[in-house]
Amino acid sequence: MSATEPFVGQVVGAHPYRWVVLAAGFTAQVVSSAVFQGLPSIAPTLSAGLDLDAARLGLAIGALNLGLTAALWPWGRLVDRWGERSVMSAGMALCAVGCAMAIVDAGYVTLLVSLALAGVGAASVPAASGSAVLAWFPRRGRGLAMGIRQTAMPVGAALGAFVLPHAAGGDVRSGAFPVLVVASTVVAGIVLVAVRPGPPGPFPGAVGSAVDGDDAQGRSDSRRLVLVACLLTVSQALVLGAAGLFLVDQVGVSAGLAASVLGAAQLVGAALRLLSGPVADRVASRLSLLRIVSLALAVGWVVTAASATVEALAPGTAAQVAAVGCILVLGALSVSWNTVTTTIAAELAGPGRAGRALGRQYTATGLTVTAAPALLIALGSVSWPLVFLVAAGSGSGAARLCRVGAEVGNDR
Repeated sequence: MSATEPFVGQVVGAHPYRWVVLAAGFTAQVVSSAVFQGLPSIAPTLSAGLDLDAARLGLAIGALNLGLTAALWPWGRLVDRWGERSVMSAGMALCAVGCAMAIVDAGYVTLLVSLALAGVGAASVPAASGSAVLAWFPRRGRGLAMGIRQTAMPVGAALGAFVLPHAAGGDVRSGAFPVLVVASTVVAGIVLVAVRPGPPGPFPGAVGSAVDGDDAQGRSDSRRLVLVACLLTVSQALVLGAAGLFLVDQVGVSAGLAASVLGAAQLVGAALRLLSGPVADRVASRLSLLRIVSLALAVGWVVTAASATVEALAPGTAAQVAAVGCILVLGALSVSWNTVTTTIAAELAGPGRAGRALGRQYTATGLTVTAAPALLIALGSVSWPLVFLVAAGSGSGAARLCRVGAEVGNDR
C-alpha cells in the first residue's frame, strides 16, 4: 500500500481474510520480539557462549537495542511507501542475515555489527504489523485486533527466554542464533504470502493529516499522544528496570520472590493489554480509557511512595504486603495501555501515514524505556519515595494531556 493509495479495510469488517492478516502480523511480532527482547533476557547464556565479560556483553546488547531504536521510525515511513508486506518481509530477511552473521566467530566487532543488523531488521515489524492489522479491521473490531497483536510482544519475549537458552544444548552459535535465522526466514516467507492490501474504503475516526500533514490540530494531537505514551513509559521503565531492586533492598523480599512478582505483573499486564482492545472498541473515546489508566498509575505510585517511607518493612507486615501488592498491580497497569495508544496513533494519522505515526511513537517510547531505568535506579539510591513520586507525576501529566472530549481518540 503506497502513500497515494487509500487506507484500506474499513469496508471489509466482515471479511474473514482479516484474521489471516492478523495471524501473520502476530507471528511476525512474536519472532521479532524473540530477537530484540528474547536475546537480552538470556544474557548469562550469551556471556558464556560468546565468551564476553560484563562490559562487552552490555555493549553487544546495546548494539542490538541501538539498531532497533534507530530503525523504528525509518521503517515506519517505508511502510507508507512500500506497504506492510514488503517492509516486514525485507526486514525479517535482514534480521535473518544479522543472526546468521552472529553464528560465525569472526571477532567482536563483527558480532556487534551482526546484532545491530538483527535489531534493524526486527524493527521493521512493530509499525508494519500494526498498520496491516488496523487496515483490515473496522473501528469496532480494531481495538480487539490490536490487543491480540500487542500480546505477541510478551509472548515472543517469553518464548525467547524459554527456548533460546536450551537450543542445541545451550550453545549460542549452533543453537540460539540458528533458531532465530530459521524463524526469521520462515516469517519473511509467511508475510510475503499472507499479508496483502484489502479493498479500499473510508477510515472513520481518522484526522487524516496528523503526521506531516497540513492540519495544525492534527499535528498537535499527534505530538500530544507521543508525549502521553512517553510519560506512561516511565512507569513501565520503573517496573522493568528498578522495581526489582526496590523489592529486594527496601521491602526485604528475596530475589526469587521479586522476580516472581515482576513476572506475574507481566502476565497480568499482557492479559490487560488484550482486554483493553475490546473495551476501547466500546467506549465513545479511546482517550478517556487512557486517561483512566494514567490516573490509576498516578494514584498507585503515590500509595507506593507512602509505603516506601517505612524504614523497616518486616516480613508479613501490612506495609510490606502493600508495597508488594502495589508493584504487582502497577506493573500490570504499566504495560496495559500500549494497545490503546497504538490504535489511536494510526487512527489519528489516517491514510498513508499510519506507518510513520506508529514508527514515531515506538521510537519515542523505545528511547524513554532505554534511558529511564538508569536514571530511576540512580534516584532510587537516594530516595525510593522520590522515584515513585516522579512516576506519579508522569502519570498525572499523561492524564492531564488526555483531556476527555479532545479530538484524538474519538469517532468523527
